[in-house]
Amino acid sequence: MDSQNQSFRVGAVVSKTFAIWIKHFFLVTALTGLAYVPWTVYAFSNPDVATGLAATGGDISWIPIVLSMVGWLLGSLTVVHLVVTACQGRKPSAGRSLAVGIKRLLPVIGALILLGLLGFVAMFAVGLLSLPLSLVHPALAAVVIYPIFIWMFMSFFVLVPVLVAEPVGVTQAFGRSIDLMQGAKLKCFLMILLLGIVNFGFQFVAVYLAMSIDTLIVVAVQTVLGIAMASLWSVLCAVSYTEVREVNEGVSVDELAQVFE
Repeated sequence: MDSQNQSFRVGAVVSKTFAIWIKHFFLVTALTGLAYVPWTVYAFSNPDVATGLAATGGDISWIPIVLSMVGWLLGSLTVVHLVVTACQGRKPSAGRSLAVGIKRLLPVIGALILLGLLGFVAMFAVGLLSLPLSLVHPALAAVVIYPIFIWMFMSFFVLVPVLVAEPVGVTQAFGRSIDLMQGAKLKCFLMILLLGIVNFGFQFVAVYLAMSIDTLIVVAVQTVLGIAMASLWSVLCAVSYTEVREVNEGVSVDELAQVFE
């Protein structure tokens, strides 16, 4: 395949994402739903605090939040293997995908911690840069700052799939993600922005309608929609990774799958 004549195909990524998500909906949402077990248990036992309908203060326990974050991360890792398998036309295995996710969990946690530190440093540096710009005009600082953070976010968009599907270390994964997203950042960002707006509108309407019924209904709606959308985003990220590998390097999903064998 001549990858030089191709670019990131938004339509192909979106259609493939929804095809995999719908076909393997129950498996994908079950794997992603692991993240919501601790928070859901806490939310149903403290519905007013969980939904923000009561003064929270120091009442919210961070334990279910941290456990849910780890669960979400594990779910995202398993979905990478699931997507590669599904793109091959094979039936994904929950056990095999979980095994891959668990194996790569610690390196990914390390990478995300490092990414958080880089983000903090970037915020500090950009904050210093924005001071003289804001003196000229407040909007000028925003015009400079937002593109920097968008560039940073999109450069590391496939960081997690890289760590799952490639035999690289944590620091190498950052470089790989930047290289793979060359030429795809803008299209990928617009795709995420559009889907994000649709998702926000849908969830806002659903939660607003649920609030007129009962607080526990709000928790239930938030949980169901959260699991569904988290699974969709995980599939989207994994499919985007397979797309940039194919477009930039001419690597097929069959070749990608060899790393798991």
